Amino acid sequence: MLSNVVLLSHIAKAAGVSVSTASRALAGREYVAAETRDIVKRAAAELGYEPNLLARGLRRSRFNLIGMLLPDTRSSSFSSEASQLLHRQLRNYGYSLLSGAYHHNREIERSYLETIPKIGLAGLFHKPLGSASAEQVATGKNPMPVVEFLRASGSTKLDGVVHDDAQGSVAVVEHLTGIGHRRIGLIAGPKRLGSTVQRVTGFLRALDFACIDRDSCVIRNSEHTVEGGGRAFAYLMAQTPRPTAIYASGAQLALGAALAADEAGVSIPQELSLVGLGTPSWTRLMKPRLTTYALPVQEIAMTAALLMVSRIENDNEDDAPEPVQITISGRLKIQDSTAPPAV
Repeated sequence: MLSNVVLLSHIAKAAGVSVSTASRALAGREYVAAETRDIVKRAAAELGYEPNLLARGLRRSRFNLIGMLLPDTRSSSFSSEASQLLHRQLRNYGYSLLSGAYHHNREIERSYLETIPKIGLAGLFHKPLGSASAEQVATGKNPMPVVEFLRASGSTKLDGVVHDDAQGSVAVVEHLTGIGHRRIGLIAGPKRLGSTVQRVTGFLRALDFACIDRDSCVIRNSEHTVEGGGRAFAYLMAQTPRPTAIYASGAQLALGAALAADEAGVSIPQELSLVGLGTPSWTRLMKPRLTTYALPVQEIAMTAALLMVSRIENDNEDDAPEPVQITISGRLKIQDSTAPPAV
């Protein structure tokens, strides 16, 4: 479907014109008689192709299709919701979204990034695994706009629309210390992720602001899974003395911690305060209701879509603006799972 030769040869044959004439007619160029242009467009429509998609694709050797490359499309409710919002937003501008996952595997990610420039996409949203970026997609043989989405690699050559992970941790710790907690455990994601680094950085910074000894607040890293969250919760609760509050800095980590607390008979918030990250649908079913740092999903999706469309529509400009990094903060949603410490 994305091969220019096949598409043009079928349309040209049906319209009874040359391939070059079909190309000019679909691209809306001059020197094609109005009658011929109508015949070519009618043939394209009868073959089941979208004329506008073909026209833009033939002009730019690209189609109205934007790629999205994510570490995982299943475990992250934040990524899933943001992808759906982004898809709806792009449709308003006449673009479709094609998503792919590299399953937290650097080799698969690298393979995708090598292949993507060859398939005629108009642009790429990339949620990097770590410091590896998609610079080669934006600057290689067939360059296209790249917007880093939700998470940044640290590249200064790419646009990015990301969440302020450090500020999220600061807001959580400020809330917990504000109601009296001094021993706070952190369940963090894998150390290889930039988001984990930022969340830990914000956590430690907030402890310093509150004049709390870092050694009294244990950090446990885990993969972003329910099982990982449960194991990390058990590890923190085995410390002496135990934490009086735990911040699980990921939706799956928070769910794992909540389930582990229930299985261990730990009463929330009477014995332990618990804070999560994000607002996945399961939080509505939790009793007590979970205090969370709500991520700015809608704002990130809308901003990223606008930025991408702007880059695509102006990709032939000689004085294109320098890459921008847009960081958007969320907000703390205080509910029933946090209370002053019992001891």
